[in-house]
Amino acid sequence: MRRFLIHPAVISAFTGALAVTLVLLALLWAPVPAMAAAQPQNDGRTKPADKGSGQSSDQPSNGASNGASNGAGDSKNQKQDDSKAQGDKQDDSSSSSSSSAAGAAQELQQADQQPKYDPLPAEKDVDVGMFYMHKGDVDAAIARFQDAIQLRENYAKPRMLLAQIYEKKHDNINAVKYYKDYLKVYPHAPDAKKVQEKIEKLSGR
Repeated sequence: MRRFLIHPAVISAFTGALAVTLVLLALLWAPVPAMAAAQPQNDGRTKPADKGSGQSSDQPSNGASNGASNGAGDSKNQKQDDSKAQGDKQDDSSSSSSSSAAGAAQELQQADQQPKYDPLPAEKDVDVGMFYMHKGDVDAAIARFQDAIQLRENYAKPRMLLAQIYEKKHDNINAVKYYKDYLKVYPHAPDAKKVQEKIEKLSGR
């Protein structure tokens, strides 16, 4: 067999190339630990983002607290409105009661101003009128009987006396008038039949 011999120069060149290759491999492998070392720094940089997310997670709680405070404020405002409405109702009721009291007082005052019914003056006028009638002063008697009628509208006696006076004076118109008034205020009078006959006679029926 033929023996192959390698020249020493080739061996040295191969060795140099191998060394260069190892150096290149070492340089290529060096960034890997650097990137691994840089990874914690990136994790540290992301902490602010985590903090931000924490803040964002806190925001709903703050919103909830704000909503609760707003709800409490609304309920307080509603209570104030309710109390104000009750106060307005009380004011309205007090004003209505005061107005009704004022109206009642005004009615009482008007009732006091109206003339009170008193039958005695009317009876006194009739008595005085009868005195003048028997005395012969028929005009004074007529005035007294008319005053009695004004004081007591349903008083039948002065109407009968006036009818008799006008009949004696031959004033048939006024006599019939007062005879009719007598029957109007005293329709069931015991002498109603006689009075009706006089009315017919004086009227010329």
